[in-house]
Amino acid sequence: MSRFSKSGTPLAEIPGSSQQNSNIVWLGETWLCDKQLKHFPAFSNNGTHIPVYSFVRISNDEEKASLGYVEDLFEDQTGEKMVRLRPFLFGKDIDKTLVPKRKPILSQEVLITSTELEITAKHIKGPAHILTPGHYNKCSSQSLSAECFVCHRQIKNNNIKPFGLSKLPGYNTQPIISSMKRWFQKPIILALENVVMPEQVAVKGETSTGERLKSEPANKEHAESELPSNEKVEILSQDSGIRGCWFRCKVLRSTQKRLKVQYCDLTKVDEPGMLEEWVPKGRVANPDKLGMRCGGRLRIRPWPEWGCSSDFIVEVGAAVDVWWCDGWWEGVITRCDVTSSNNKLQVYLPGENNFLDVERKCIRVSKDWVNDQWVDIRAKPDIMPFLKS
Repeated sequence: MSRFSKSGTPLAEIPGSSQQNSNIVWLGETWLCDKQLKHFPAFSNNGTHIPVYSFVRISNDEEKASLGYVEDLFEDQTGEKMVRLRPFLFGKDIDKTLVPKRKPILSQEVLITSTELEITAKHIKGPAHILTPGHYNKCSSQSLSAECFVCHRQIKNNNIKPFGLSKLPGYNTQPIISSMKRWFQKPIILALENVVMPEQVAVKGETSTGERLKSEPANKEHAESELPSNEKVEILSQDSGIRGCWFRCKVLRSTQKRLKVQYCDLTKVDEPGMLEEWVPKGRVANPDKLGMRCGGRLRIRPWPEWGCSSDFIVEVGAAVDVWWCDGWWEGVITRCDVTSSNNKLQVYLPGENNFLDVERKCIRVSKDWVNDQWVDIRAKPDIMPFLKS
């Protein structure tokens, strides 16, 4: 029996069976959808617990195991126990022409797809460990990386784009994540004592006089001020795979310490509509490894009053934001040819250690929002030696 995506496109079929598998048992309270199908929060297969929003291993009678992310569990009209999931692809499954030469697919890397696949529950063989690059590297130090996979990109509309795996519901409930919390101390993010202008900061976090920067909690007055509903803000992501990207949002609700926001360009994973989430106000951005940004800046700021423009000086070392993959990415120009007819620039994204070739129309001047005002970022013309070291 063929299965279909929400758009009605036939999906790759995994052989099923109309016969019920007695080893599979539904768990939790059921609910009915508009189609009068029963949905469940979890099932058990020979004692293995598989909930909605979990990463799983898949196998069938013809192909070797693959991986997926469970989005729904239900019984179809014939009473078959079904799983709706998003498959992951390995490098060998992806058209090589889509893969950037500077970012090849690693042996343990998988890419999540936007396709929805429906298979019988008997083909779920157990949980899988799929991690962000940051968590995967920690597993490497514990000799567990052979059992894990890493994901920070997605295949969407025949393009490879960044993907923040940790934003998926259920990511942090993976048992291996809980184990990591016992292995490693939680990192402490500190704000800087005073705002240090970019020209004073060197790459190793020292002032021009060699004095180490001190730290203290972020300014409470600024961090805890309430914002009106529908206020437009940008939120800086520091999740692995999308580090250094400012996402556009509007405020739905504001409390003293948190904001509920709706993203303007990110859709929900498991249902129609734009993504919404609560975010803390006072979280401070991690230090900039190039030493160009102001210390102590927060990860929430107003929308800049300017957009893409051609009236600023394009030069190597200039700080810019690049519109790419649904957000504004912090970057620095590393190559430009003002005489070129194609108007292309090369921009380095320090958050993800990535180079992009972009058109000038896709960039804007980058500034920092500090103490309720925009602060210019001094260019770093000698940027290339820092990137090669």
